[in-house]
Amino acid sequence: MNPRILAISGPLKGSEFIIGEADLNIGRGTRNHVSLDDPLVSPRHCSLSFEYDRCLLLDRASDHGTFVNEFSFPAKVILHGDHIRLFIFWTRKSMSEC
Repeated sequence: MNPRILAISGPLKGSEFIIGEADLNIGRGTRNHVSLDDPLVSPRHCSLSFEYDRCLLLDRASDHGTFVNEFSFPAKVILHGDHIRLFIFWTRKSMSEC
C-alpha cells in the first residue's frame, strides 16, 4: 500500500493524494500533481517521494518555506501523523486590533 497525504484545511480539504513510484509535486504551477492557487505557494514548492520504505519531503527552493510540525526543513523524512504546511501566514494587524 502506498503512503498518502490528506489535506486537512484550505480549498483541497478532504482530498487525498497517493505518493507512488514517481514524486508527488506540490506547488502553484498547473503541472504539479497537487496545484494550489495561492500567491504564497511557489510554482514548484515541494515534492514527496517514497523510497526504501521512507517518505521524503523536499523543499524545492520555495520562497516561503516548507514546514513539518511547525519547523522549516529543506528535506525531511515524513512520519505518520506529521503535519506539512507550505508557508507562514503574516499579518500587519497588531495584537490590540485582534
